[in-house]
Amino acid sequence: MKKSSHCSENFFPYRDIFSYYDEIYNNTL
Repeated sequence: MKKSSHCSENFFPYRDIFSYYDEIYNNTL
């Protein structure tokens, strides 16, 4: 699962944050 890159890097939406952490978590496991 890749996080949305279309969003501004300065601002991360709540759902984007979750997706980002989800990706990190899946990659860490």
